[in-house]
Amino acid sequence: MLDAFDAQAEDICSRRDSFRVSAPAVVVGLESEIALFSDEIEPRDISQLREEMIRENGELAHELGATQLEFRTSPVDILDRGIGALQEELAGKYEQIRRQAVARDLFILRIGANPFYPILGAPRTDKPRYQLVPDFQNVNRRAGMDTTIGMNGTRVDVGDAASVSLFQALHVNLQADSIPDAVDKLNRSLMVSPYVLAAAGNSRYLNLTDTGLNEARMVVWELSHDTRTPEELRQGVGLRIGLPENYFGNLRAYFNRMRRYPFILDDPAKAFGIATGLSWLDARIKFIGNHAVVELRSLPTLPTTSQEVAFVSFYLGRLFYSQLSGENLLDIAMVEENRLNAMLYGLQARFWCHADGGVKVLSGTEMFRSELAKAKSGLGEVGLSADALGEIEDWGELGSPSSRLAQNLSGYVQVPHCKMVDALWRTGILDMC
Repeated sequence: MLDAFDAQAEDICSRRDSFRVSAPAVVVGLESEIALFSDEIEPRDISQLREEMIRENGELAHELGATQLEFRTSPVDILDRGIGALQEELAGKYEQIRRQAVARDLFILRIGANPFYPILGAPRTDKPRYQLVPDFQNVNRRAGMDTTIGMNGTRVDVGDAASVSLFQALHVNLQADSIPDAVDKLNRSLMVSPYVLAAAGNSRYLNLTDTGLNEARMVVWELSHDTRTPEELRQGVGLRIGLPENYFGNLRAYFNRMRRYPFILDDPAKAFGIATGLSWLDARIKFIGNHAVVELRSLPTLPTTSQEVAFVSFYLGRLFYSQLSGENLLDIAMVEENRLNAMLYGLQARFWCHADGGVKVLSGTEMFRSELAKAKSGLGEVGLSADALGEIEDWGELGSPSSRLAQNLSGYVQVPHCKMVDALWRTGILDMC
């Protein structure tokens, strides 16, 4: 597998000029994950209904979780058609799924972490890759790890790699202009991701328990998928998840990091694609035809498609601002601190930011206001509307979806099932279709 990966990676490097885009364009595609839900239908039966929906709608796909669905927008050149066209594409595809769900008496959970299913032994899709990869992580997990999380005096054990089957995300795919541009966009995406994640957090409850975390997904992922050996730890090898040890100087440095980790699946003809699929950084580079694409992976699924497009606009605008202004990259240790604070505390934390000609620590509210202004500037610089940001302008004061759900469930650490359903409905996270 390693030899096949190296050959396929070298082929990409040898064709680097073929990935240049000459005409001005901002091409964006979204991948959205949702979970089907019913109070009256067993998970195994929901899974069967999901299979019906996939057979009926060729644009739907399986995900790891037995009741999850993934769907994608077509690539949209928002420079030509506007961000509104991306919203129409996402909302239109989602509305088709809603109609399918209604016909089967199902609801849709628009949340980053399904709060209803057990963490240990979470139901998985019955396909080889969805069995092999989590099982490999479980067998090879680093010995002696504490795999519990919790900030409310209650610890939740997340020591099963299949626990990530509970998680839904929104992935943003942005076409790069060239290989160097892809590497630059990747590095800057890693830097700005925590600012976006702090306000978008939507993954607080697991197994009807309040973890206290604004965004539990990647924390769980890191604990349940740490297979590093003692020797790798001594060498300072990082996880294949989250942030790299440092920014990438070029494409070969990125490929060298990818090849460091076990491939798990054995299919040499697809070695590069397998390594890409198992690269779980907050942002990564993909190659689709003759296009280099940067994928932001850190956002959770949000309560509405309009909110999702607002956060896509936030990310894109902030990225363009960073590139066009020649903004210095924050030290990776500062980004790591920002990322941890975003996951644990959301907008209640403090963040390292570029401000007043230097680097300062700002409160979450100050950070959100400052970064949103940069995003508006970045969108304007490339000729895109910032109107979508109006959907989330007051989130600095209102807080993330996680914090608003917690306010609805105030006083509960262990949440009664009926209370959770009611709170999810009240906050718009549970789409009753």
